[in-house]
Amino acid sequence: MRRLTPLLAVSAAPLALLAVAPSAPAAPAGVCAGVRHCTVVARVDVDGDGRRDAVGLVRRGGEGAPVGAVVVRVSTAAGTTATAHRRTENWSGSLWQGAADVDGRPGRELFVGYTQGAHAELFHALTWKQGDLRTRQAPGRGIQWLVDGAAQYVAGWQQRATDPPGTIRQRRASLDASLDSWTGTVKTYRWSADGWQRIHAVTRTLTNEQAARWAGFRIPGLETF
Repeated sequence: MRRLTPLLAVSAAPLALLAVAPSAPAAPAGVCAGVRHCTVVARVDVDGDGRRDAVGLVRRGGEGAPVGAVVVRVSTAAGTTATAHRRTENWSGSLWQGAADVDGRPGRELFVGYTQGAHAELFHALTWKQGDLRTRQAPGRGIQWLVDGAAQYVAGWQQRATDPPGTIRQRRASLDASLDSWTGTVKTYRWSADGWQRIHAVTRTLTNEQAARWAGFRIPGLETF
């Protein structure tokens, strides 16, 4: 506990010397300083220097708006601030999905909502590159990251602790109602200097319980849906 100087210790000093000039208000600081509707959502290493950086989000447009935007702000421990604007469509609920190391490079990728339907969701992923936030494209043909949890179709992403850094699995499966089973494909990708490279693919038959575990993100640091 901070100790205050007893008043008696300075009682002999002239009263004029006891007057203390009022201190100036502290200047606002932080990733959301001076930014309306900004919320700090995480403190994680984004730029890859091993220190925690502050991540803030600003939502443009109302809940579920047909067209809106999410503004992602990062203030690094080194003092650099970067901002990225990404489009949103028909998104309800929190835009923040989490931060995860998906490509094996130093620093985490930041995931925010793009659009959602009855059971499918698409996400933007941002990564730090040369002092700025850039899009980290999903493996495969898409740019955004798709997850789905429908009654007859599931889609998701998985990382295993035993995998080499920068390895990720795309998992998708469809229900064959006539057989009461699912047919799914796992495509394994690894990040390289040339982007995502597919290194393996396999097709499997799944039970209902197994298919349910394929839906959504199964990646440390990210919400499932």
